[in-house]
Amino acid sequence: MAKKYKRSASAQPAPSSLETSPAGAPAPERPAAMFARRGGVADFNPDYSYISKDLKRIGILTTGFVVILFALSFILPMIQR
Repeated sequence: MAKKYKRSASAQPAPSSLETSPAGAPAPERPAAMFARRGGVADFNPDYSYISKDLKRIGILTTGFVVILFALSFILPMIQR
């Protein structure tokens, strides 16, 4: 069986001079507001064509059902006489 090696603390890279304060203590993390935004509104261009197709299909089905119910409202009373 192969041996498993653990990383030691000395294997981690040393912090750069920009990440430490003059006293040697680690510098606080930078707030997110300092980071520049990449991209913008122009990058967001979703495709909603399938929604318009679904809405058309729903409209056609609804119209068809209303027409059928309207026709049945006249036909059924004549049949029941």
